Amino acid sequence: ETKKKIQKGKQLYRLGQYATDRYRQTRKEARRMIGRDLEEQYRKFAENVIHKNKNLKCLRRKEEKQQIAALKDESGREIKNRNEIIEVTKQYYENLYYTQITRPQTSTDTKVLNVGSEHTLEINEEEILFSLKTL
Repeated sequence: ETKKKIQKGKQLYRLGQYATDRYRQTRKEARRMIGRDLEEQYRKFAENVIHKNKNLKCLRRKEEKQQIAALKDESGREIKNRNEIIEVTKQYYENLYYTQITRPQTSTDTKVLNVGSEHTLEINEEEILFSLKTL
């Protein structure tokens, strides 16, 4: 809603109506909405600090590391808009998990043999006992 109000102000400015009361009122409302949004964001951050019982500086650093500032989509275009980042990430994981992997059919009935094992002799009990005694 705040973004819409800002866009409306920009549109009025582009149309040359920046000296009108309508433009001033739109800008005033946008500034109020931005203030409310920031206040809400700070309130949530403070609640998070209290809830996790951590140092404010430590929590801020940790929160900054958890957020993605920019992302490249499949075409290599860099995206910085938060909503677009969310959408690209969503599409990536949907494609990742819905991709069907085709594997060639393998028979499970075949017996596995070691190459050259047919030429080795069986190990008997005497050889095992002798080996254990020499250890």
